[in-house]
Amino acid sequence: MDARFSLTQLNSYSNLESHGDYGNVVTSTPSFRVVVCKDNFQWIIQRRSGTRRRGAYFRSVSYHRGRDSLKRRWRGFVGAEESTEELDSLPEYFGRDK
Repeated sequence: MDARFSLTQLNSYSNLESHGDYGNVVTSTPSFRVVVCKDNFQWIIQRRSGTRRRGAYFRSVSYHRGRDSLKRRWRGFVGAEESTEELDSLPEYFGRDK
């Protein structure tokens, strides 16, 4: 999976990271998700924080450029039993190929 997205992909979804329909989602559970930031600079772990007029609303809780720190925090939020398969396929550092 490529952690970078084209402008066309960004425009086909909401470009607000907090929206439930934000298009740059790497992985998710019912309560948490990992997204690529809108500036294409880092991964963000977000917690679902209720709903707004346009649907689900997410609040950012953790920011990462390294895959290992992202995976550690992700397990801390969702539990060790949750799969990290999507996160395992990310490059070691944001913006670099595997």
